[in-house]
Order: sequence, then structure tokens, then C-alpha cells
Amino acid sequence: MNATVIAGVGVLAAVFVGVNIGGSSTAAAFGPSVGSGVLTKAVAGALMTVFVLLGGWTVGRNVIRTLNEGIVPARTLTLGAGVVVLVFVGLSLVLANWLGIPASTSETTVGAIVGLGLATGTLRVWKVAEITAWWVASPLLALLAAAALGRYWYPWVERRLVGGDGVDGPFFTIERDGWRPRVALQGELRGRRGVLVVVTVLMGCYMAFSAGASNVANAVAPIVGEGSLTIGPAVLLATVAIGVGAFTVARRTLEVLGNDLAKLPLVAALVVEVVAASTISLLSILGIPASLAITTTCSIIGLNWGRSRRREQRAVATDGGTSETEELLDTGTTWRSVAVWVATPTLSAAATYAAFTVLLA
Repeated sequence: MNATVIAGVGVLAAVFVGVNIGGSSTAAAFGPSVGSGVLTKAVAGALMTVFVLLGGWTVGRNVIRTLNEGIVPARTLTLGAGVVVLVFVGLSLVLANWLGIPASTSETTVGAIVGLGLATGTLRVWKVAEITAWWVASPLLALLAAAALGRYWYPWVERRLVGGDGVDGPFFTIERDGWRPRVALQGELRGRRGVLVVVTVLMGCYMAFSAGASNVANAVAPIVGEGSLTIGPAVLLATVAIGVGAFTVARRTLEVLGNDLAKLPLVAALVVEVVAASTISLLSILGIPASLAITTTCSIIGLNWGRSRRREQRAVATDGGTSETEELLDTGTTWRSVAVWVATPTLSAAATYAAFTVLLA
């Protein structure tokens, strides 16, 4: 096949993956803010696009190089191989988004490259083992930290930071009454709760920056490796694609993270974002690719488990009736999320291994 045609297919595959990344990562970054009513979905999509560009343009360049050289040698990830990897990554993400689950793009991408490495005999097993160990440990650490905060610290901060003053409903909205859309403020920021609103939005933006630093590479690294795109245009391409996904596919995943898993009050949203962002930042310092989607959702699960345990204890002590565990946490959605997270990288690795085995025969 002509190299130009292959490059064109690679660009289309990168856009396809980027749109699905936008669907899953926007929910991880702004699900707490949308779920607690601070932001509308449209504003979340706009903020996601801006901070993905910032993250991809700065830190994301390093992640692109890591994907090209860490799991398999750079010579293994040819342009044709990169296109196949992107196709299977995109299909895996479509499955997760169709089910309404914020998927782990990093794990899915690594799974696809692992399949390539197994088929070509060039897999660096030690590196995969190191990454996998952190993938198991980091969500558990986030869950435990959020659970402890939910049980012991959450009531204290709720009493002191949330009063009757503040903001009711979304603080930011997008108005379309003119020839162009514009961001509008709804109400005023008053008192301590207003400060909490600002901090919650800023934490979401920071998480979006982290998502861009990691996920831009997932969309374009396979085709940048062969020089079909330089890093600068590749980052812009990925940002546009992720932005489209943030305004379209993310509308469903935002509903899942904001409504199905938990009804998040404002303080809960802040706790989730602090735990998730801190976990991702620590792992980034260690040089480990991390899943923002899984870390965020595990933080929500841990926080609500801690809150529900406290309420159970209080109900027993006061003979106040049953606990509110079911109201705080949708266990059906939680287990469905875990199943999809395990299945997507596994299926991605298996599918790419089978495909490359046939193509290279």
C-alpha cells in the first residue's frame, strides 16, 4: 500500500481514537464538577479542550517518546503497525463508551502495544510488569485514601466549608443567544462555599491538563514514531479530536460518573479531585503512565464507602434505621466499570496479537 495512503489512514485512526479519548477522559476530569452541579456539560467540554492542549503541548511530548521506546523498541512500531494499534485502541474505547464507562486509555493503548510486542518477539516484559504493578496499586491507594477521608475528615470539612451561602445550580453556563457562544456566570461566589466552587473547578482543570499530558500520546504516538507527523501538529490534531469527543461522547460518560455512581455534593467533588490529582501527579513524578479515569472513579467509590460506613455506624448507635449505602453508591455500575477496565486492555492485547500474527505470517 502507498505510504501516503497509510499515513492518511493513520491520521483518521488517530482522530477516531482521540474522539473516544475525549469521551472517557472528560468524565474523569470533570465528572465530579458536573455531578455536583458546578459546571454544565458544555463548559466542561470547553475547559477540557483548552487544558488538554496545554498538557499535550508541554508534558505530552515526553509521553509520546515513552510510548515509542518503552514497551517495544522504536523500530518495531512502524507506521503500518501504528495504524493497526490505533484501530484496535479505538475499537476498545468504543466498547467502553458504548457501555457508558470512562475507560482507561493508557491501559488500552499499552495493551495494544503489548500485543504487537508479543507477536514480534520484541516485548520488554520487565517494563510491562513494572507498569502493571503500579496500575494495580494506584487505584487501591486512591480508594483507601478517599475512604479514610470520607469516614473521618469529610464531616469536619463539610461543617466548616459549606453553609447556606454560595451558589445554587451551575456556576458556569454557555449562552448561545448571539452569533457566537459565550461563557456566562450564573449568580455570585459568596462566602466559603464560593471558594470551594473555584477550587473544585481549578482541580478539574488540573486533571484535564494531566489527561492531555498522557492521552495525547495515546492518540498520536504510533504514527509520530515513523515521522508521518511531527510532534507539534500531532498534538494539535489530537487536541481537536479529543475536544470533539468532549462535546459529544462525553455527554453519556459524564452522566454515568456524575449520576449513576454517586450523587456528589460539592465537598465530595473536591475530595475526589484532590485524591485523584495527587495520585496522578505522584505517579507522573515516578514516570509511570497512570489512568485518570480509574483513579477518579476509585476515589469516588472509596469516598462514598467511607461516608456510608460512618452513616451506618451512626444509625446503629442512635437506632436511626437503615444506612444510606445504596443511595451513596451504585454497586451495579461499580462492578460493571471494573469488568470493562479489565476487559478492554486484555481484549486489545489479544486482538492486536492475533492481527499481527496473521499480518506478519
